[in-house]
Amino acid sequence: MWTWMVWLTIAVAGPAPTLPATLQQATPWRPLRMVQGAPTISADEYARVAKGEVVTGLRSVDGVAAKKSYGVAVVDVPIDRLWGAINDEALHAQYTSLDYAELVSGTPCTSGRHVFQYLPSGVPLIDDRWWVTIRTLNPNLATASGGNARELTWQNAPDGSEVTSAAGKAYMAKGVMLGFTRGSWFLLAVNDHQTLVEYYTWVDPGGNLSPSVMSWFATKTILKTFESMAEISKDPRLKCTS
Repeated sequence: MWTWMVWLTIAVAGPAPTLPATLQQATPWRPLRMVQGAPTISADEYARVAKGEVVTGLRSVDGVAAKKSYGVAVVDVPIDRLWGAINDEALHAQYTSLDYAELVSGTPCTSGRHVFQYLPSGVPLIDDRWWVTIRTLNPNLATASGGNARELTWQNAPDGSEVTSAAGKAYMAKGVMLGFTRGSWFLLAVNDHQTLVEYYTWVDPGGNLSPSVMSWFATKTILKTFESMAEISKDPRLKCTS
């Protein structure tokens, strides 16, 4: 399996000397995770994260052109606020690279909701992309850990048939649906003001865009994604914190 990694520091990431103890405490909780196929984080990577670095990388998948992207960091945000930022899609278009996000099925902040999202490519001759994801929360993990560990997983819906709003349909007409997208957020409280983040995404861009190029780009955007979630966590309109 081919692996590519880069170590970087971003403004929202800080050193966490107690991270090894936190990881040890979380050992009984990890078997409760719902995600399947997420890259395994090495001891060396965790050691670098404890020093305040952000680790990102790619993992190849046999027989599939699209590679899995992942990122790990200790973010200087309490777990409740970071959890809210990840789940409050109503704020994502304001802070992230998305142009548009809309709840098309279910209830905000709850498990099983379906969310339409639209991402401009920002590159001439490359079509914008849209997708609908089914977003699932992990109540067993949250309960067993007393809220000190949280997980959100997602996978794409088969099509955009749930998008019925005029705005959503207009965005769909301008772009191309992703081939597939799946992934997860795993959060672990390090202390009352820091959270370990393990983020994983696997995307086939569909259309005529090379999956390998898209995977490389996705790894680069993980840093921006972490920063965006930290910014959203400060927004007084934030919901989904419980």
